[in-house]
Amino acid sequence: KIKIDDNEQEFTLETTDEEAILYEIASRLGVTVEEIIDFVEFEVEEIEPEFEGKIVRIESKETEKEEKEDEEEDIKVFSSGVDVSAAIKLNVRIYKEIGSLRDKISKLKSKIIRRDTNAYVVPRNNERSTLANAFEQILKSDASKSASIASNVKYKVTEFTDNSLQQKFYILEENSSINRGWGSYIVSTLPSCLVIDIPHPLFDVNTPEVGTEAFIVVKASTFLMAGAHRYANANEVADVSAENNDKTAYYEIYKKISKDKHILQLHGFSRQNHLGYPDIVLSAGDGSLPSIIQTFKTNLETEGFSVGIYDGNNWTDLGGTKNVLGKYIRGKGGIWIHAELERFIRDDKAQYTKFANAVKKTWCYCSSC
Repeated sequence: KIKIDDNEQEFTLETTDEEAILYEIASRLGVTVEEIIDFVEFEVEEIEPEFEGKIVRIESKETEKEEKEDEEEDIKVFSSGVDVSAAIKLNVRIYKEIGSLRDKISKLKSKIIRRDTNAYVVPRNNERSTLANAFEQILKSDASKSASIASNVKYKVTEFTDNSLQQKFYILEENSSINRGWGSYIVSTLPSCLVIDIPHPLFDVNTPEVGTEAFIVVKASTFLMAGAHRYANANEVADVSAENNDKTAYYEIYKKISKDKHILQLHGFSRQNHLGYPDIVLSAGDGSLPSIIQTFKTNLETEGFSVGIYDGNNWTDLGGTKNVLGKYIRGKGGIWIHAELERFIRDDKAQYTKFANAVKKTWCYCSSC
């Protein structure tokens, strides 16, 4: 029997070999044997066969009916005289790592699905909601419950400690054996009103590096990074910010973010394609001018950048007006800021460190910096 949260499956194997049982469990969970071998406990008991020579059906208690239909299958029990039932207790663990958060994010970036590969997997409704529920449990400081829920969609929770920062984070990431492009999500244990959002980590070159610096310097609450190039597949299905694309796990994660948070979404542009534009263009997505944008503009200018704000008339090409994520946050009364950075800022650590300093000056009032 495997039971993870509300998901329970029972099955019969024609063996007492622990390795065979491990492979069966790993197959059902979509992980490798190496990932579960340390936390599976065996209790083997011989019992008289009740279903000799008959068909036994796997009982799968899934929240979604379609999942139940998919996972039921018939297993034939050999009529050899004695059936052996293995009762297996599975405790989903929280992984633990110590290291550099910058290096960890760089490693997560290296797994991002590339352009024109058609490798992005569109998640089903229940997969999107399950991942979002796992994320929500981290926000509620229940990493154990998050790990249990996440395992149902082949994600894991990593408790990551960066001793140089003297900080601990919880990372919701795909299992190492799989890559569907559903994104990586990092939550700090320190309080902050700021969320850093990287929807185009490959297309908008070096935005993960810029975002990482800002996340660390301001000690922001959350770091979101998409798991696929916006053009990994056709028809923009992998673009988490594309207009009307509300069928991504990223979108469901967004819905779990409190409207009290401020989301800073980073993008990139080249002045070669936008002649006469400033170094940075800020936008609330609808032409409105929240006071926090004005404050951010001032702090960026103090760092030496030229800055424009989309107000419905100016810098319209980079206003992010069709961004599905921005529309959702505005719809529930939250603060969402779309920031377009010229390439020279993203290519030079000295420049994006100045950008991060402006972020710190703007949001330190609600953070632990």
